[in-house]
Amino acid sequence: MHLPFTTQGFNGTVFAYGVTSSGKTHTMMGCENDPGIVPRIIRDLFATAEAEVAMGRAAISVRM
Repeated sequence: MHLPFTTQGFNGTVFAYGVTSSGKTHTMMGCENDPGIVPRIIRDLFATAEAEVAMGRAAISVRM
C-alpha cells in the first residue's frame, strides 16, 4: 500500500466520509487482527524509510 510520493517530499491526506455507523473508524484504524488503512500506511512508510537508510540513500534524525 506504499504511497511513493510521500517519500519524495509530498504531503498526503487520508479522508473518510460517510454516515454514522458506516464503518469509517474501522476502515481507517481497523483492529489488532485486521489493521486499517492508517496502521498499514504507517507500517509501510517506516519499512520504506528503513530500506532507504540501509541502502545509504537516506538518513533519519530526530531533535527535540
